[in-house]
Amino acid sequence: MKVTKNTLILGFIASLVAVPAFAAQADKAAPKALKVIEPSLPYQISQYKINSEVMVRFKLDDNGRPINIRVESTTDREFAESVVRAVRQWRYEVPEGYNGEEYKLPVVADFDA
Repeated sequence: MKVTKNTLILGFIASLVAVPAFAAQADKAAPKALKVIEPSLPYQISQYKINSEVMVRFKLDDNGRPINIRVESTTDREFAESVVRAVRQWRYEVPEGYNGEEYKLPVVADFDA
């Protein structure tokens, strides 16, 4: 996976997990991450260095907490569960004008990076 300017890299031992940062929409500021907890890697992914991806969707409440978290797609069910547990702990600064838009983010364990 290529890392772009809109990507935040979270490091694991012997791996990288990439979480794209929010891109600003045309007339709105992007939410700013205040707290991002790394998801833990399941044993199989870590031991055998299996690249994995979870596409997660969520909205933010008024306090910047992710709500309505759901997995849209995944290459590994256990990693998806770990990502959801981590996302529940993330906190954002809610941008002015935010009106409940849903965010879609890939979380990637990339051993080739």
